Amino acid sequence: MVFAYWFLFGVLIFIATFGVGCAVNMFSKRWWLSLALGGAGAVWLLAVAGGRMVWPEWIVFAVGCAGAGLAAWAVYVLRKRGYPLFS
Repeated sequence: MVFAYWFLFGVLIFIATFGVGCAVNMFSKRWWLSLALGGAGAVWLLAVAGGRMVWPEWIVFAVGCAGAGLAAWAVYVLRKRGYPLFS
């Protein structure tokens, strides 16, 4: 039961960071902005938590970083292909 909770929480975090990252990149027309905001958030979280997280929290943290990174990559690719929302 605990595994299901952490798994679904990880899926939710991935979808949220990917969606917010794409929206931020779409509105700002900058493919790297979600990476910058995600990196700043990651540094802030590590500073506040002091690296004292249990392993499921580290996995959710990595999944969130992956969501922000994939949002930047997706917007970069869509911008190169000439999609009007991203270029």
